[in-house]
Amino acid sequence: MVEEALLKLTMLTMLVGGGLILIKVLNQILLMRITKEKAMSVYNKKEAEKYRRQQELERQEMERVINFKKVEPYYIQTKDLFKYLIKSRKLNHEQVLYLKKLLNNILGENQKYYTKKYDNDAHEIYSKIKSTCMGTQDYERVFDYLCNFV
Repeated sequence: MVEEALLKLTMLTMLVGGGLILIKVLNQILLMRITKEKAMSVYNKKEAEKYRRQQELERQEMERVINFKKVEPYYIQTKDLFKYLIKSRKLNHEQVLYLKKLLNNILGENQKYYTKKYDNDAHEIYSKIKSTCMGTQDYERVFDYLCNFV
C-alpha cells in the first residue's frame, strides 16, 4: 500500500513538474511570438515611413523639374542679358548695387545666399539669378530692369 501511494505521489510529482515545464515552454513561445510581431510591426512602420518620405521627395523633385521647365526660358533670357551688360560695361556700380538689392528683396530671408561669400557683386547677382526660389514674375522684374540699359 505504501509503495502504491509512493508510486502515485511520484507520478503526480512528475506530472505536475512536466505540466510546469510545459507551461514555461508555452509561455516562452508565446512571448517570442509577441515580440516578433511587435518587432515586425515596428519594422513595417519604419518601412512605411521611409516609403512615404521617398514618395514626398520624388514629388518635390518632380515639382521642381516642372517649375524649372516653366521658368527656364526666363532664367536664360535674364542671365544672358546680365552677362552681356556686364561684359559690355553698360552697368555702372550703382545700377549693379540696385540690382543686387532688387534680388535680395525677391529672395527674402533665404539663408543660403546670406551666408555665402562671393568674389564680387556680379558673382553674387549671377548666383542669385540661378536661384530656384525665383518665379517667372521675378525674372520678368529683373529682366525689365536690365532692359533699361540695353
